[in-house]
Amino acid sequence: MALHSRICEIFGVRYPIVLAGMGGASVPRLAAAVSNAGGLGILGAAACSPEELRAWIREVRSLTDKPFGVDTLLPASVRREVVDAAQGAGDGPSPKDLLGDRQAFAADFMRREGLQRVARPRDEAAAARGPAFFSKEFFEAQMEVVEIGRAHV
Repeated sequence: MALHSRICEIFGVRYPIVLAGMGGASVPRLAAAVSNAGGLGILGAAACSPEELRAWIREVRSLTDKPFGVDTLLPASVRREVVDAAQGAGDGPSPKDLLGDRQAFAADFMRREGLQRVARPRDEAAAARGPAFFSKEFFEAQMEVVEIGRAHV
């Protein structure tokens, strides 16, 4: 039995197999390998700076001429704008308004489970290079790279 579905037609792939965009695992060589094997390779690029994302896209392109995708995260601030635009002005609390409660919940959970917080070291060079990690500006800079990359296919 042949493995074929509408997904194959939509993405232009041979098999309906899509690599999950797993940060730290779905890197250029794996994405290209999946695409070369007939599936849809996906870059796990949520934490990639725009410069790193550009380099990753170039690397995948150097390894395959097949379709591939980019997985990133849509920040809550952008999601909220989309919801507000669709529903009119937002009536509910903003993500910023909920932050304190969510931090308290996480702290309580960690205390109950005996977990210690792992601090991510601040990368001063990265901070100087561009927008804050996972901010609306960070996401928009990533999307600019993806859109420019798409135009040059």
